[in-house]
Amino acid sequence: KVSNVSVSGTENGAVIKASGQVEITEGESILAGGFISEAEGVQIADSHVTNLKAVYAEAAKDKEGYAGGFVGRSHTGGLAGLAQEDKDGALKLPGIVNVSGLLDLVPYLIPQYTNTTVTFCSANEEPQVKADYAGGFFGEMQSGKVDNSTRTEAYAVYGLEKVKGESHAGGFAGKVDAGATASSNGLNLLGGILNLDIGQLLDVLQVYIPIIQSAGVKSTEKGFTVEATDTDSYAGGYLGYGGGVQIKDSDVTSLKH
Repeated sequence: KVSNVSVSGTENGAVIKASGQVEITEGESILAGGFISEAEGVQIADSHVTNLKAVYAEAAKDKEGYAGGFVGRSHTGGLAGLAQEDKDGALKLPGIVNVSGLLDLVPYLIPQYTNTTVTFCSANEEPQVKADYAGGFFGEMQSGKVDNSTRTEAYAVYGLEKVKGESHAGGFAGKVDAGATASSNGLNLLGGILNLDIGQLLDVLQVYIPIIQSAGVKSTEKGFTVEATDTDSYAGGYLGYGGGVQIKDSDVTSLKH
């Protein structure tokens, strides 16, 4: 849990870059964020990034880079990491004997961002966010909740001018989906641990749906641009790609191109 924390650049603006050489980061992603580069199962409240000039994740061709004004990549904690083997080799989740117990646990694995913002300063026509997955707030968000509804302005990103991604680029996030339900190797273990009927399984899946509220994108007066450069790529004023995501009261202002 993190609360009441601010990161502020100097007068000329903060520049954050992550890069890796193949021989020392083989097979790993490159991540950069104004607040956190990679966040798993975090709960962050009343925290802000200001005077941010640029966030870059410079990955080699065989890797993926994630850059976001607040977080490079955000995802859930995995249920797989909690599973244990008993003496017969069967998997079990300690202390969880039914779906009710599971639903009590899952919210602690889901990232939550409450009253969190990022404010950019000008990068003089250069991209303020650049990576394979690039976004004004997230490079990629897998599940989780963002809620700025207590703020007087329903925005999460301010001062945006330019986002440049290779495969995914968006004013708020390059990609948002509920992918953690599969990629965490969590839910696919549950068939051997708990006997879930379809109704109970839907209850569990519902918790993993990304929910974004009052987290708009506000540019400078001259507007902002979003660009994705790969042949098969996604670009959007708010999201480059969204799957199974719920968005409410989140405006995009002054999208230029």
